[in-house]
Amino acid sequence: MRRTRLFVALATLLLSTSALTACGDDGHDYHGIQRDSPLEVVDYSLPEVTGGGTGGAFPFKAAPGTLLAVYFGYTTCPDLCPTTMTDLKQAKEDLGADGSKVRVAMASVDPDRDAPAVLSNYLSSFFPAGEYHALRTDDETELATVMDAFLASATIEPHEPGDTDYLVSHTGTTYVIDENGTVVLEWPFGVKAEAMADDFRALFGELLSP
Repeated sequence: MRRTRLFVALATLLLSTSALTACGDDGHDYHGIQRDSPLEVVDYSLPEVTGGGTGGAFPFKAAPGTLLAVYFGYTTCPDLCPTTMTDLKQAKEDLGADGSKVRVAMASVDPDRDAPAVLSNYLSSFFPAGEYHALRTDDETELATVMDAFLASATIEPHEPGDTDYLVSHTGTTYVIDENGTVVLEWPFGVKAEAMADDFRALFGELLSP
């Protein structure tokens, strides 16, 4: 099976520790990365196609009382995407009733193969209705602009029209966003469900009102 290739940019991100911290205000030792100057993505959006949606703009900020986990991937990914979605699913389940406070948005980096229904159905296999957002655009510039805001990258292997067997390289980071549109935590690929749930509990205490 072909494996998705991670970008060198991800390794660079992990090595740039001078601009990063991993300890919250309450002393929690986060499993993800917290920047001294967090990414601000509130001014960005992508069309939402969840459940046959009409493509209305979905802004990158959490609904009040929730946190939003954002991932850039694609449905035919053989490894990074299903692993990450499975870990997020398990983390939400580990949180019990608080799992509904975590919403997941996945933006497709491969819209040619990820038709709206395909992407929406893919996410529905992991998360309850109302707790996920399928995001998709055919506008390459729009997608690139949003990904730049997250410092994320993706490249599609050159292929002939109609060819459905091609590789996609993409950043494997999961971004946790608050209701102000601030990226409060970044998980590199490989952070497991138990660690995600642990971080979510700490973020609930720091950011969400009782």
